[in-house]
Amino acid sequence: MKINLKPLLQTVIFLAIHNLYIITTQGAEAVHSDQYLTGYIQSIFTHIYGLPADAVIVKGGIVVIDEEKLGASNPEQILDKIQRVAASILGVKQITLRKKDGSTQKATNWHIESYQTAKEEAVDRTLPTRSLFEPLIADPRWPRFSLTYQYYSKNRVSHHAFAPNFGASFPLYRITNHTRNDEWEIGIQAGLFGLMDIGRNPTALINADYFVGVPITYRSGSWSGLMRGYHVSSHLGDEFMLTSEGKKTKRINLSYEGIDLILSYNFENFRLYGGCGYLVHKEPSYVKPRKIQGGAEYYSPNTWLGGRLRPIIGLDLKAEENVLWHTGVSLKAGVQLENSKLLSNKIQLMLEVFNGKSIHGQFFKDKVQYIGMGLHAFL
Repeated sequence: MKINLKPLLQTVIFLAIHNLYIITTQGAEAVHSDQYLTGYIQSIFTHIYGLPADAVIVKGGIVVIDEEKLGASNPEQILDKIQRVAASILGVKQITLRKKDGSTQKATNWHIESYQTAKEEAVDRTLPTRSLFEPLIADPRWPRFSLTYQYYSKNRVSHHAFAPNFGASFPLYRITNHTRNDEWEIGIQAGLFGLMDIGRNPTALINADYFVGVPITYRSGSWSGLMRGYHVSSHLGDEFMLTSEGKKTKRINLSYEGIDLILSYNFENFRLYGGCGYLVHKEPSYVKPRKIQGGAEYYSPNTWLGGRLRPIIGLDLKAEENVLWHTGVSLKAGVQLENSKLLSNKIQLMLEVFNGKSIHGQFFKDKVQYIGMGLHAFL
């Protein structure tokens, strides 16, 4: 029996926005304390930039950044980034960089314009520039733009593969509660996960999976969470079906809708996350519905090339009932390209290793192993 999820999703989205608006507007005029602002900005330092929390303090609404504790980070770049972030935080009166020689540098041409903007936008915001729930960098099924070469040591269909992914997460509407120091957001995710055999001539598209989801996300300090309803459909490539291996492959009319729940916690330069998922509708019907997922990420506090490259590493573990709880292990390590003008984006050059059941829908029963190199952009 098929379930029509459209009315359900519409009802959930409407009730979520309506109830969150009622709850959060009660604290719309609250004034931030120094303690709140310090904790808020420290979480940005540790979570987004991998900087030590004690590099920033707030006194009387004045944000003071200590250059001596920034390590190898570019202080001018950090000052510029915090200016952009602080434009949406009520209670910030001034931003100051305390230099190593004891002198100070104030952020200029910021206070009057940004503070007025913050007063107007702090309660609810349409189309915010950054998602509340940060991407899972080692999850091979997280929507992103990426170009990846993969060498398979174990795979029946190809040894040399190109995996292009086209996808993004778009936040649509955010509600901020200044009294409770938390935020809620609704958005949309979409992606195409492809696999191409570049070891044959001509190149053949092996598989393409299409993904669309509606995430409702939450953040309070170091904690964040995601609840996501989504749809996936999987398709074999026409060129592959004409090959000898393709002719031996039985095509599956694979599509399903599910719900994911994931919690994430940041501390120092680390991030831990975990959650579960359930398929509410699936075709074919024998596909099993449950899965669990967990992982960890590390962002180095030190950077290279004047703060433009940050070493990072991510580990993602995923087990699905559909493959008898066989655990898929995805490990990625490399550098994140950073620029104050690209504050809302993550661009990463990563070496990656994977061992487990194939993430590509038509081959979900196949055990694969690969090593690869890819460029990833999380938008």
